[in-house]
Amino acid sequence: QQWIQYFEQDAGVKVLELIAERKNQVKQLPQQILALCRKMLPQRNLEKKPARVMILGIPNVGKSTLMNGLAGRVLAKVGNEPAVTKAQQKIVLGSGIQLLDTPGILWPRMDDENTGYRLAVTGAIKSTAMDYQDVAMYAADFLLKAYPEALMHRYKFKELPKDDVELLEGVGRIRGGLRAGGRIDMHKASEVLLHNLRGGELGRVSLEWPALVAEQQQNKNEEN
Repeated sequence: QQWIQYFEQDAGVKVLELIAERKNQVKQLPQQILALCRKMLPQRNLEKKPARVMILGIPNVGKSTLMNGLAGRVLAKVGNEPAVTKAQQKIVLGSGIQLLDTPGILWPRMDDENTGYRLAVTGAIKSTAMDYQDVAMYAADFLLKAYPEALMHRYKFKELPKDDVELLEGVGRIRGGLRAGGRIDMHKASEVLLHNLRGGELGRVSLEWPALVAEQQQNKNEEN
């Protein structure tokens, strides 16, 4: 809801909430888009000139899943890794909408460290681009501060781990990440934590919200 309020501060922006895996929501989307187009562009004849709709976003967030749902058939390959879609794909829906799916887009360079880590945590950046355990440490630290209840519920800890290292060690013990001699396989524990987070097994988690982004930007400006 915070992001909806944030984006709709712009008079030209209207947000539609959607979970792409819920087919009933997806089926209603074309009519909702057309209704918005008629409201925002009343002078346009959508029957003669279909609304051109682009599906844009960072890699690995379900753009192709959404396109397949709108079309009612498999048009685009999907996968749990970035850069599955390699080129633009265009279809015409029977409801006056021309739909264009595009490969995931990212900034050419990222000066903010938090942005890079968040993208890596979600899987938007390939795992080879950053140290896997380092990314998991970032995720662990964030989850301990923002979503401690989700961690307690998922992993059944008796007490909340005190820091990122202790959290990963706990995940390793619980999820079969032990090596000979009882040593923790930290890479295995990192894989488990990130897999659980990306798969929604920790519940609905947002890695950023407007107030947090504004606070971090202010801190960065003060440092400079």
